[in-house]
Amino acid sequence: MYILVNGGSTGGGVPVAPTQAFGGPGGTIVGAINGVNTVYTLPTSPSSYAEVFVDDLYVRPTNYTLVGGTLTFATALLPGQSLDVVYV
Repeated sequence: MYILVNGGSTGGGVPVAPTQAFGGPGGTIVGAINGVNTVYTLPTSPSSYAEVFVDDLYVRPTNYTLVGGTLTFATALLPGQSLDVVYV
């Protein structure tokens, strides 16, 4: 079973206020998309596999680290961008 979690914008790409959490069918990502923050917390830790998408584009694992439920990007996401993570 795959879990999809969404974060980074509310419907229609509206930027989300810092400290707001986002929920998808599988849970909530916590972290601000503000051009400064690079750390996001997933609702659960992926067990074996994860794919990360920014603005619906796949992000190579060389551009982030995922340790437990903590996702850290090499560079900050910009306001208005969306973040989605699919994992098992």
